[in-house]
This record gives sequence, C-alpha cells and structure tokens, in this order.
Amino acid sequence: MILTFHTQSLPGGKNGGSVMLPAYYLVGDYEVNSVHIHASTAPKRDAQFRLLADGVSIIENRTIRTWNPTTGIETTGADRDYVELSSNKESEEYLDNFDVKTISGWITCNCKDSGDGKDFTVVLDVSPLDEAQE
Repeated sequence: MILTFHTQSLPGGKNGGSVMLPAYYLVGDYEVNSVHIHASTAPKRDAQFRLLADGVSIIENRTIRTWNPTTGIETTGADRDYVELSSNKESEEYLDNFDVKTISGWITCNCKDSGDGKDFTVVLDVSPLDEAQE
C-alpha cells in the first residue's frame, strides 16, 4: 500500500514543523518497505522529513559521528530521526533505516526543514502483515 504526503511551495527555509497532508489511519500491523522523496524544485540545502506513527518517529535515531585523523578527535553530532532529500537533488529513496518493523495507527509526515525546495511529495510504501508472519 502506498501512503502519499504532499505540501506545496513552503515559504522560506525553516517551516516550523509544518504538517504534510493527508494523515492516514492504519488498522492492523503494516511492514515499512521504503520511503521515496520528490521535489519539483530541488532544495538548496538538505530538506528534512519526519514520518510518525502515533506521534513517534519510524526513522531510526542515528547519531552522526565524525573522526578527524589529524587531531585524533571524534565529534558527535545531533541525533537524527528523519529522512533527508539532499541539496540539489529532486528525488531520493530509503530502503532501510526504519526504527520499527511494524506500524499502525495514525501515520503522518512533517517537513522539519524545506531547505528552500518546493512542492514536496513523500511516499511511504507499506505492506500488511499476515497473521502467519507475526
């Protein structure tokens, strides 16, 4: 099953957590297969989107760590629980990085930062779980 979220031209870069529409209600358990992001105008910096099941992110919370071999210092960045559309790209696909194996309930998508891109569509591909798979 395909769940499609869309928002039209967002003013400015930061969106204050604007909600993309529509919201979906899933009865029963569904497996997350993939996420596809598309923009009619590519963002100038990484655009960020949060996919939520009953208000909890379904994207794996990843902490970004970088190692500087010259100084021997490891830097830890902020945790990330969102998917990104990289700057200057009009589409991106995620096939993993999902924090949960199954989702149900209210499914929503928030645009955390548009990166100055326009007309975003986020597609969440899910499959219903058979009772035999649970």
